Amino acid sequence: MYNKYKSKAYRELVKEMQKRYPKYDFENPEKNTESLYAPYVNGEYICKEINFYTYWQGLGYAEKTPKIKYLFVGQDNGGGRLFDNSEETQEFIENIKKMNDGDKSVPYIDDKINKSETDKNLVELFKDFDYDLHQRHEDLFFTNFCLGYRRDSGVSMQIEWMMEDADLFKKLYEILEPENIITMGMRTFQCVYETLKGEPYPRMTDFKDFMELVSSHKKIVIKRGRNSIPIYPIHHCGKHGIENLIADPLAILRSHLLPIKENRQSPFAEYLFKLIDEYKSKHNGKAPELNSEAFTTKILSDLRCGKTNALPKLKVISIIFALKLSADKAYTLLAKANYTRSKYIEDRFNEDIKFDIICVRYIDKQNFNEKDINEDLSDNFLNTIPF
Repeated sequence: MYNKYKSKAYRELVKEMQKRYPKYDFENPEKNTESLYAPYVNGEYICKEINFYTYWQGLGYAEKTPKIKYLFVGQDNGGGRLFDNSEETQEFIENIKKMNDGDKSVPYIDDKINKSETDKNLVELFKDFDYDLHQRHEDLFFTNFCLGYRRDSGVSMQIEWMMEDADLFKKLYEILEPENIITMGMRTFQCVYETLKGEPYPRMTDFKDFMELVSSHKKIVIKRGRNSIPIYPIHHCGKHGIENLIADPLAILRSHLLPIKENRQSPFAEYLFKLIDEYKSKHNGKAPELNSEAFTTKILSDLRCGKTNALPKLKVISIIFALKLSADKAYTLLAKANYTRSKYIEDRFNEDIKFDIICVRYIDKQNFNEKDINEDLSDNFLNTIPF
């Protein structure tokens, strides 16, 4: 759902990022004494997104401002491509230029020019929750926490350098409003947690090292306003990150994703949030009535975080009335909440029950008058629907 305010804020954030770091002087390399540089190439600013990683997942966010399900945060991946004249680098730059010109068919992942072990392992890992990263997905957004790029990739990244961009990351988070955050590597996790929580992660001292923290599957949730945002730290899956992992590194990394797979939204929740987004798009961004029994913030938060997988039938019916769903969408929602006799929508839901027969009648007629249906239910000595 396009949101002009998010679009404007994102474009302004990109401009703010562009001003933060100095240009790299290719003609006078001896003058390049800073540790981090902006993504300029031969004097031309070719990065039109928040960073190059966003060209992989998130390209063109400002054009549609889609709902982001997973925000993936790396450290400063991709920086080594900027400061050499290799054929691989030149091909990568040409592809970025094509994407800037509107050609979204150009892949970020191209085995001919992308030799990154990090990227290849991420492709394998995201398959575990049904994403093919060779394609772009509107509900994914990739970014680096640090928006500058190291001129010397052999120099270790410092948390102090990364935290210089904490203000920009916080703004990006507020624009995207992601449902989940995945952080890659210890430094990235610490920076994301401290930026959003306002304090260092307090339990780091409970674990021998970051690997033990990740392997513990400790549930990490940050409260931001009314929302509870789960953060899933994973080990860095690049060459240096996995070289000390014993046995099968990918198998170990996959085990780090178990909490994500376990806490994924149910089919009911995913479909419900899709319907809510459709409602908003038809009502100028206005959400369904949030003070109703159906749409309490706790219900929505629990569904979004996977704490609740479905709702009682009364609440599902009240949601159908609140959203004024078509018959097809209403019965699909009920089916995903397991209120059907079979997998076939035509069977509706338990029509042999008097309550259901009355509800079916109102849904079929598209009569969403709350007073009418509750009077009908009450006359038949049935529970009324909490609107």
